[in-house]
Amino acid sequence: MVPRAMFGWLRHLPDRMLHRPRRRAAIRTLQEGLRPSHILILCHGNICRSPFAAELLQRQLLRSRVAVRIRSGGFLASGRGAPPEAQEAASYWNVDLTAHHSRHVSPELIRGADLIVVMEPVQRWVVAARFGRPMRDVLVLGDLDLRPAPTRAIPDPWGRPPAAYEGSYARIARCIAVLAALLRRLPAGAAASSERANHWPTRTNGCSASEIASISPGFQSANLKSS
Repeated sequence: MVPRAMFGWLRHLPDRMLHRPRRRAAIRTLQEGLRPSHILILCHGNICRSPFAAELLQRQLLRSRVAVRIRSGGFLASGRGAPPEAQEAASYWNVDLTAHHSRHVSPELIRGADLIVVMEPVQRWVVAARFGRPMRDVLVLGDLDLRPAPTRAIPDPWGRPPAAYEGSYARIARCIAVLAALLRRLPAGAAASSERANHWPTRTNGCSASEIASISPGFQSANLKSS
């Protein structure tokens, strides 16, 4: 147990050491632009992490009368509901996921977003590599965490005990609070979706789970039902 625990600690040491500079860089990138009018939040399956984050961000911005369109999506098939464990954990934050159904990410969703938020660094790479979006347009949500975390990614709780959902949602809530505060302070900007469609190429007609698994070791077939 001790060697295994030591291996895990060493494996995630770079994420812990780089968290502060990554957080500063993420905040600086957001502050250098205008407030996005369309935000897309992605996770693997769009049934646990991203729908919760989208609902929480939408609610916080509406309280401040900040008009931003927020959508969520994932890299797996559309039409799946949030698992009972996700619904239960989200209800603690007064977020209702009972009517949620997953949405498969498409080139149109990617092009229509001014800011794309992901749960894992590998998802940022997929969005850039497969859809042609600049890296600066894609935010790893965990980089905004006020607390040091063992991993840069916000862990996928799918298939794990309720405590895993509670932990992931608590971290998402911390990061969303920071993101909402930053967005409130930004000057409003006009949407530029049509301009992006003309200048940024679409490198795929959509990413299937098998395609992503083939190009990224972070997406394994064992996780094809996850969020």
